[in-house]
Amino acid sequence: MERLVKQANFSDSNARLEDIQYLSDRHLNKDVFQKLSTNKYLDEHKNIIFVGATGSGKSYLACALGKNACLSGTRVNYIRLPDLLADLKLARIEGRYPKVVKQCQKIDLLIIDEFLLVPIPQQAQQDILEVLERRYRLHSTIFCSQFKVDGWHERLGGGVLADAILDRALSKSQQILIEGEKSMRSRI
Repeated sequence: MERLVKQANFSDSNARLEDIQYLSDRHLNKDVFQKLSTNKYLDEHKNIIFVGATGSGKSYLACALGKNACLSGTRVNYIRLPDLLADLKLARIEGRYPKVVKQCQKIDLLIIDEFLLVPIPQQAQQDILEVLERRYRLHSTIFCSQFKVDGWHERLGGGVLADAILDRALSKSQQILIEGEKSMRSRI
């Protein structure tokens, strides 16, 4: 289990579901997190979408769920979307693109942080679709975004690629909006 946690590359490897504070201004539902702690969402191949302001605790919550999954023997990988896209771009140049995409497919739980933080060019949209298509109905993905889901289509270029990405991301997903003050780091 320690190996799985280390290989996951969490941004916060100390994150734990037990340490979440359910403060009233955050509107986090403790029952939802207790249900997620069973990891049943992984068996059902459901996606989780955390939406909240910078510093609201999205990454911490995602890492806590990821670490919980690791402790049950699940392979998890945490990556920022800019890093994932850079890895895929380099892999395409080096002729390793199919191998890298296949590695994304094999991960039981993929956590993509900073989802759509910056505008996404068309090639990157195609890369996101390729990764999500390979995972679709097979594995779960956790997305952490500062933008509400109803704005994702536009941030993805507004075309058919955006339609396809949203279909894979939002199908069988649970959205969790984190409210409250912008900086929650000290109040996780």
